[in-house]
Amino acid sequence: QPPTADRDGLLLVDLSARAWAAIEYSYPDGDARRDWSGHYGLALDVFATELYQRYELSLLDASGERWVAIMSVDEGHTTAQVPFRAFKKAPSGHLPGADENRRLDLEDISSLQLGTAPLKSVFLGIAEIRLSNAREEADEAVASEEWVRLTGSLDGQGIPISPELLGIN
Repeated sequence: QPPTADRDGLLLVDLSARAWAAIEYSYPDGDARRDWSGHYGLALDVFATELYQRYELSLLDASGERWVAIMSVDEGHTTAQVPFRAFKKAPSGHLPGADENRRLDLEDISSLQLGTAPLKSVFLGIAEIRLSNAREEADEAVASEEWVRLTGSLDGQGIPISPELLGIN
């Protein structure tokens, strides 16, 4: 269905498809350069109707290469942070004659797409997509080794093992 806007200004998208479906914003030719190189990633303020629904965020750079990042969002209103380093070169979807330099050219982005996995009907409300310098939260440090002392007794009754099973791993 075509996107609509609700009273709160959300772009409401019903991605009911039997194949891959997406919304796309392509910057008009002749527009000023879209230099995103001074930013860490994108922030998306969204409303989702399903918990942990996966979305595919896609960028097309000026060289014609397509770059894809997978994001999942919680049910309800949430802000998803997608760092540019999460984008991987897509195996297909490049423009004909693309200069495949294998580098996400953040100095000139030509389009942005937001889609869903095939064969999945979802509803998504998009409030805002913006450039962001927010970083992901750092994981807590975890010890690589930890000594544990085990105690016990061999006096108790063990589990009888059939002789036929010996040697089978």
